[in-house]
Amino acid sequence: MKNHYDVCIAGFWYGANYGSLLNGYSMYRIFKDCGKEVLMLQKPGAKIDDPEINKGHNVNFIKKYYDHEDVSPVLSYSQLPELNKYCDCFCAGSDQIWNYNLSFHENMFLPFVDKNKKLISFSTSFGHKQDSTPEKAKQRVKEHLQRFSAISVREQFDVDILRDNYGINGTLLFEPVFCIDKKYYQLLADNASFHEDKPYLLTYILDPTPEKREAIKYYGEKTGLKVINMLNGVEEIWGKNKEILDLPNTIENVEAEDFLKAFLNASYVITDSFHGCAFSIIFNKPFLAIGNYGRGYERFIDLLGRLDLLDRLISDPKRIPHDERFLKAINYKNVNKIIEGEARKTVEWVKNAIETPKEKMTSILIPNRAITAVLNKELCMGCSACVSICPTGALKLREDDYGYYKSTIEGNKCINCGRCSQICPALALPHNTNDNKPSCYEFIANNEQVLKNSSSGGVFPIMAKEVFRRSGYVVGAAWGNNFTVEHIMIDDIGDLPKIQKSKYLQSYLGNTFKKIQDKLNENNFVLFSGCPCQVAGLKAFLGKEYDNLILIDILCSYAPSPMFFKKYLEDTFQEKLEDYQFRYKSEQYGWDCVTVKVKLCNGEEIVHHGGIQDDYQRVFHNHVMCSKHCEKCKYQTAPRLGDVTIGDFWGIEQKDYDINTKRGVSVVLCNNKKGYTFLKSLPIQEINVLKEVPLTWLGGNGYVINNSHNYSSPVRDLFYSAIKTMKFSDAVNYALKPNHGIYEDIYKISNTPLQYDASFLRFQYDRNVWEEHLINGKTVLMVKQGQSRPGRYAKMPLCKPLKKGKRYLFTARFSTKTKSKIINFHIKDSGSGYYQIIYSFKKQTDESKTNEVRVEFVPNSNIYDEFMIGAAQMSGPDNYIAFDFINISEY
Repeated sequence: MKNHYDVCIAGFWYGANYGSLLNGYSMYRIFKDCGKEVLMLQKPGAKIDDPEINKGHNVNFIKKYYDHEDVSPVLSYSQLPELNKYCDCFCAGSDQIWNYNLSFHENMFLPFVDKNKKLISFSTSFGHKQDSTPEKAKQRVKEHLQRFSAISVREQFDVDILRDNYGINGTLLFEPVFCIDKKYYQLLADNASFHEDKPYLLTYILDPTPEKREAIKYYGEKTGLKVINMLNGVEEIWGKNKEILDLPNTIENVEAEDFLKAFLNASYVITDSFHGCAFSIIFNKPFLAIGNYGRGYERFIDLLGRLDLLDRLISDPKRIPHDERFLKAINYKNVNKIIEGEARKTVEWVKNAIETPKEKMTSILIPNRAITAVLNKELCMGCSACVSICPTGALKLREDDYGYYKSTIEGNKCINCGRCSQICPALALPHNTNDNKPSCYEFIANNEQVLKNSSSGGVFPIMAKEVFRRSGYVVGAAWGNNFTVEHIMIDDIGDLPKIQKSKYLQSYLGNTFKKIQDKLNENNFVLFSGCPCQVAGLKAFLGKEYDNLILIDILCSYAPSPMFFKKYLEDTFQEKLEDYQFRYKSEQYGWDCVTVKVKLCNGEEIVHHGGIQDDYQRVFHNHVMCSKHCEKCKYQTAPRLGDVTIGDFWGIEQKDYDINTKRGVSVVLCNNKKGYTFLKSLPIQEINVLKEVPLTWLGGNGYVINNSHNYSSPVRDLFYSAIKTMKFSDAVNYALKPNHGIYEDIYKISNTPLQYDASFLRFQYDRNVWEEHLINGKTVLMVKQGQSRPGRYAKMPLCKPLKKGKRYLFTARFSTKTKSKIINFHIKDSGSGYYQIIYSFKKQTDESKTNEVRVEFVPNSNIYDEFMIGAAQMSGPDNYIAFDFINISEY
């Protein structure tokens, strides 16, 4: 060792894993290029015969490319403090060294460094979104982390873990392998012995499975490339992995130089390795990344999401699609631009961290009372309470990665007063004396026009008019620029239509709370209408009751991101929009929650009804877009936070047979005496129905009673991973459809969505309901006794979705035995229960005979991708339907 080093690097740089090895080498080169003397800390506590530091390609690499004086001797844990004599600064990094299970008994948090020494981390990672640190060790780890002068981490979830678990502020940087000049990799590759003349597809699979093996074979056949399968650098698993892959051209024990050259010259790459992805991107290769949950799937999401390459990631290794879309070249122009910017930022941070004197470095600790330290950002619902109360303007509402408005600290204005965290309703609900069992009313306005312009029974405009009669102000959600939603304050009945009707996306509150406070303090009457969380935020901000304030919280399902809605509009409507209406009441459909009306700037009007016709409706009502702060909502149940709660009284027609529900019925909950008094003050001549009914009639609507609660769809995370890089409709299909919206034209005939061949195509069904047999070349379907009920389908996939409005020809030859007089043939959406009947066959006799069908049909949606038979029409003993052939073709 030398007598002095500027920095000592502690990490996994010596490891046999190619990613770890080159990650450490990249750090070494970055510090060296900054003119620093660098000491690489050899594996601490290693035994003298440890194979990881005595043999293998990694040992060869270290001997070739590190100055021998830059590598420390192997030190026991008790000897590590001796390094303080030689090194001015210590650096933890990079890679997963803060994964507690890999931390060498916490020594990768560098507890041995003297307090007077500078201590930093360089793009360090916890490895997984869930911190693996045991609860009993977290206080100790927190104390280790508090000793650092500056911390940088590699993934956004690392920033979140530091903040939420340890109250530490971490800077998000980039993976070091992206941050050195490519010339270093070229120089290494020039020393490789690996050579291949023919174009080849490279695979680098850390955890082989049969599914990955089949994918490799498929893509090899599709590309026509020779397939070269490179194994991990760890000797202990070569034999096992080679056996599972069971493929020719499998190479093992390659040097790091060979690893780089294999990526550099590959024509295509398939990998389940994080660093395999990284080097595919560095060398601008088309690639397929297969999510590897056991090794930190979130790392793939973070890296590929930051580079807009999530569409190259397969989330489920068991369902790797056979899709030539993944074979297309990648336009790396924008990707390289992002990498260049992130690399520059990373190197500048490291240089500043190493060169700035310790006493001049800003503390990394977040003040204990700051809202961003004590509140998990996922739970921030953008209510604006903290933004409104901040005395220095340090907090702003900013869009997060998914477009949700979240509280964010900007600049250095925070004075650590703690007022933000004291009022945050996500941390603690405001004081609430409302009734646990509010009185419940059904409400219908008297005026037909009021009903037509309202989402349900018209109670809100009647309440707003009462406020105007008191010379007051009404605050509600209105359409803003580019069809965003924002809360506005009005005092004129002519502006009332702006804040009427539902708007199914998150609204921006801005400085609304301050405006309300000003009007209240001037003794003006104010009505505020919003989601329960927004009402909670306003109550918390005001901090006291006002007699001249009426709070209305709505029966809220959830509020999707404005970004989602914007992408939906851009993807769905080619012309500019003049107007958009949720909950449109037409003569055809009446009062429902799934009809929308759009007016384009060219004057054209479009009505979409339900998920069959509209992708936003398709994913809103099944909670596919539900955010985590809405999923974990605590503002909806009784006691409610508003003085009054309003919403739709769904199902009331099954309880009260005396009312007409065609134009809509509102439910009104009076949660306290003030709310009851205000409801009773509404002019009787403007009310058609105001009737108290049992609260239990409300059922599960609005999550008020029966311990009901909000939820998210099981495929929510799939949608969220796709929406950043895909069009809205593609992201919907990615989440909802079993094949992620990716289809294989198995017939090789472009105009044939279905050409049934019993030799390789089968129906899909519940085996408790159906039986399928191949008899004399015919496919025979039977429904088991007692199972012929609606909703039990036998389905057959089409090779591509049918196109709305296009003419198709359905032909089939079949025989059947069933008590049903009609057999319906359907097309169905694989991602939902939506279907369309394309032909109804009417039986003329009970005798079984061969029937032939030839009929044209036109799909009413773009979502249908299955052919379907319903069990309800296969009834009676010994029932069956036997198909000779089934065909759907473009007409």
